[in-house]
Amino acid sequence: MVTLSIIDVSRFRGALRVPPVRRAFERLLGRIPPAPRSPAARNASAASPRLPVWFEYCVPTYEQDGASCVGHAWANWLELAVRRYQSREALLYGEQIDGARIWRRGRELFWRGDLSDGLYVHQGFHAMLDLGLLPPAARLRQVAPDWASVCAAMAAAPLVQAHRVHQGWQAPNRINGCLDHRYYPAADAGCHCTLRVGCLVQRERRFYASLNSWGPGWGWNGLFVMDEAEDAEGLLPESLYTVDLPAGWARHWIGWRRAIVRKGGVLS
Repeated sequence: MVTLSIIDVSRFRGALRVPPVRRAFERLLGRIPPAPRSPAARNASAASPRLPVWFEYCVPTYEQDGASCVGHAWANWLELAVRRYQSREALLYGEQIDGARIWRRGRELFWRGDLSDGLYVHQGFHAMLDLGLLPPAARLRQVAPDWASVCAAMAAAPLVQAHRVHQGWQAPNRINGCLDHRYYPAADAGCHCTLRVGCLVQRERRFYASLNSWGPGWGWNGLFVMDEAEDAEGLLPESLYTVDLPAGWARHWIGWRRAIVRKGGVLS
C-alpha cells in the first residue's frame, strides 16, 4: 500500500517552499481503475498538451471559521498568483492572506454586514477589489466548465469554484485525496467554495485537483480530486471564475500585503 504523510510545514525555515506533488498525485491516481471511454476521447487525451497544475505553489490553509469559504478560496487564489508571478519568497513561513477578512468585507458590501452566511463567488472578488488587494484594472472572468476551457484558463491562473457538497466530503481518501464516489450531491445539498489547482489525466480518466480551506489534516494535505463526470454533477451553474490581471502587475503591485496575517494574529 502506498501511504503519504502530511507535509510538516514546521521544518521549513524562512520562505516556505513546498515540493511539487504532481508526480505523487499521478502515481496515486494510477491506482484508480480506468473508466471506459471512446477511441476519440483516448486520442484526444494522448494528443493534449502538458496539463496545467499549480501544486508547487500550494500551501494548506488554516481551517476556515464558519461560512467564509468564498473568502478563503479567493485568498488562496491570490496567494498562488503572488507565489508564481512575484516570488516564492513573497509570503514567508506562517503568513497567509486573510480569507476571513475578504468574507467579512463581502458581507458588509452585499449583505449589510450580516455575518450569518456566506458569499457568492463574484462577491468575494469585489470584496478583494474594495480592500485594495487587487489592482484596480483586475477583471473577473467566468470560465466555461468544459475540459478544454478549464485547461486553457488554468494555464494562467487557478480557478475559484462553487460546488454542492455531499456525504463523501466528510472523509476523503487519505492516500490520494479522492472524494468518496459513492455519494452524489442532492438538489438541496449545501454548497462550498474551493480553488481548482490542477488538471490531470490518468489511465484515460480526467481529474480536477483542488485546494480546500479545511486545514492540512483534511483530504491529502488539504487537497482533493474529483473526476470530470463527478465534478460536472456537483458544480454550481455560473460558478467557475478566474481573474485577468493587468500586464506588469507582478513587478509593482503590493496591495495584497494589506491582508497578510500570521496564524494567531495580524502582521500589519
